[in-house]
Amino acid sequence: MTDTASQTAADILFAGSTGGFYTRGISRDIPSDAVVISSETFDALLKAQAKGGRISPGNDGAPVALAPDGSAIDLATVDTVASYLSVPVPSLEQQAQDLFDAASSKMWTDYGCLGESPPEAWTTYLKALRAIATGADRTSTALPAEPAMAAS
Repeated sequence: MTDTASQTAADILFAGSTGGFYTRGISRDIPSDAVVISSETFDALLKAQAKGGRISPGNDGAPVALAPDGSAIDLATVDTVASYLSVPVPSLEQQAQDLFDAASSKMWTDYGCLGESPPEAWTTYLKALRAIATGADRTSTALPAEPAMAAS
């Protein structure tokens, strides 16, 4: 705990033992390990938490913000970061399904609705995507390359 003579009635404190924040003059039963933090630090910690970080006691007992991977968040950059959460990468099957949906729609628009057959390269591409998407192809580790569009 810091020297009580230097604290004011509006001090914000953090206690590592509880992981909680306290306000002198409002909070009751403030833990003995509570440390005073600035209102700027408090605000930055809450912003980091709202963006996916977590608040944890540091080695000195003062609160730190941690990203989901456990790395420390620089509180000076909290306003410029959109999120600390990582976006999951879709599975190969889902990526193949998404590409199949888009490519088959394009082939229908460009050829099928006119009663024409799409180029063989596109038929092969669509079949490869469908096999990955449905799980019939479990050996592919990458998506096939999109064929070039035939010149009109």
